Amino acid sequence: MAMQSDPVKLNGNAKIVSVKLPDTVTELGNSCFNNCPALAQVRLSEGLTKIPDTCFQQCGLQEIVIPEGVTIIGRSAFNGCSGLTGSLVIPDGVTSIGSFAFATSENLVTITIPEHVTNIDAGAFKYCYNLSKIEVDENNLSGESTAAKLGLDPAVMASPFISTIVDALSLLIYFLFATLLLGI
Repeated sequence: MAMQSDPVKLNGNAKIVSVKLPDTVTELGNSCFNNCPALAQVRLSEGLTKIPDTCFQQCGLQEIVIPEGVTIIGRSAFNGCSGLTGSLVIPDGVTSIGSFAFATSENLVTITIPEHVTNIDAGAFKYCYNLSKIEVDENNLSGESTAAKLGLDPAVMASPFISTIVDALSLLIYFLFATLLLGI
């Protein structure tokens, strides 16, 4: 069963405060709950495999539990969800996090990114100002720098309150940039 976006009833609805999706729902449309500022609680269907682009952008979500079956978190899926606080654990099934997926979710403090996430698009966690710990599986560190993928300044990632692993990654990023800039 697919649930498609209906801009008249869902997108921009200021009255929706909670949503419980039955496990028979396997698909959501892009922007399905976009700009629902009162939407604070969502129970996602265990049947979902993708959280589409801008699905919960600018919602009042306070917490999100992403089901294990989800493999893709779309572009700006949770962008502007400033009510999200504390820790965000990306489940093992996720392989791709779209650009700006959690951008401006400024009250997130800790993010855990598991081994199977092989693609983190630019700015995925941009403007998450209170982010103090990022746990990234070492298998996710090829290609573009981790800091750039997360939308963070490498200097911020090297600050003392970040875990030792991220400190080491920052040094690697620094040397990568130095190598690229100096052409050595």
